[in-house]
Amino acid sequence: MFNSFQRPPGREYTVTITLLAVALIFIPALAAVSQSWSYSPALGASVLCLTVAWIHWKRSRTVSLSAIAAEQKAAAK
Repeated sequence: MFNSFQRPPGREYTVTITLLAVALIFIPALAAVSQSWSYSPALGASVLCLTVAWIHWKRSRTVSLSAIAAEQKAAAK
């Protein structure tokens, strides 16, 4: 099955994709539909979601790359 340093693929990027969808689809749609909502809070919320998504993606990518390196190191022994 999986070693202790391996994880099944596909779960790491779910949060990133969800944050991107919120930042790029749902917040602008809510701002467009709601006339009483100012665009600056919507822009701020979108930027915040994009920033958190980028940080999560960088962290997930680093973890998966280190797992690959550990697997290759273990296989070489």
